[in-house]
Amino acid sequence: MRQRMFLANVIFTTAIGPPCGEKDQRQACIGKDTSFLEWEWQPNDCNLPLFDPWWFLDLLRNRSIAFIGDSLGRNQFESLSCLLAAAEQPQQTGANDDLVVTRRYPAHNVTTVLILSPFLVEHTPHTYSTHMGRKTVHLDIPDPDWHFQHRSFDVVYFASSGRWFLGSPKYAMKYTYSRYRQPSAGKVEVAFLPDANTPWYAMSRAFRTVKRSLKSQAVVLWKTYSPSHYTGGAWDSGGHCHRNRYPNNLTAAGVDLDPNVEPLEEVFGSLINERSLVTKLNVTHMAMPRNDAHPGDLNNIARKSSSAQDCVHWCLPGIPDVWNRFLLVEIGRRLREPA
Repeated sequence: MRQRMFLANVIFTTAIGPPCGEKDQRQACIGKDTSFLEWEWQPNDCNLPLFDPWWFLDLLRNRSIAFIGDSLGRNQFESLSCLLAAAEQPQQTGANDDLVVTRRYPAHNVTTVLILSPFLVEHTPHTYSTHMGRKTVHLDIPDPDWHFQHRSFDVVYFASSGRWFLGSPKYAMKYTYSRYRQPSAGKVEVAFLPDANTPWYAMSRAFRTVKRSLKSQAVVLWKTYSPSHYTGGAWDSGGHCHRNRYPNNLTAAGVDLDPNVEPLEEVFGSLINERSLVTKLNVTHMAMPRNDAHPGDLNNIARKSSSAQDCVHWCLPGIPDVWNRFLLVEIGRRLREPA
């Protein structure tokens, strides 16, 4: 039986997407109790429509959309690919673990692109993997992986909510910015941020760099923070979520919420306001109760190491399907706005 949960001021819901071979098998959740699919979220004052893959492809006919972000962005990109496969099978270049994945839908002349850029700004060494190690993050330089090509996209969707800035002490980052820059004369003075200012200041500064560096007439959207649900430790210290079978009751006393939610809301609030040309997709509060919808120990990494459960990403089908319902509505609204 489908069960509905209503939350004030939320304008998105969860959806069940079709089974699909496009998704990362680490989020396939094979063997997981499927009760997490029995919950549907709807806003109090309207009804969010189901994802219509034909509408999406018609809306973006002769256009392109880029998902730019981290592995949670990839999580949503794979959800979108599964949803669109019901209307048209794509031509694909790049595997799911590649830094750039392109899927073309020739019947509609639509291109979807995933560009993995965990910080959205430049970082050295310039690699990206599950265990990236320590990095130096250059807060005033946009990541060239996306910046050099973002003008070619009609819709730019920043699907990175800052999780890599919140690394554990084992993977603590160094943050730099240029106090004085005169590239033509070869003069750049680099300053390091003191630890007291990180990670919130670093994240805010990086996101402002991204916003200032946009040189495109594209529709620009930005997804907010997706909370994790670890109990008993962090991802690298024995934290788990595999015993969760039902959504959290947020009104109950003692519910553990991700401590990053409140400060990150302040970061996004200062970044995107009513006067901004960037549209914010607020997925945070919708996802907060869904401690039941992560892969937990049902992923390839966890099978190899009992201490590494995945309580960050989401099972597919699952929560990212609703993000794409919300994304479709917002893209439709923005594309219909007068120029």
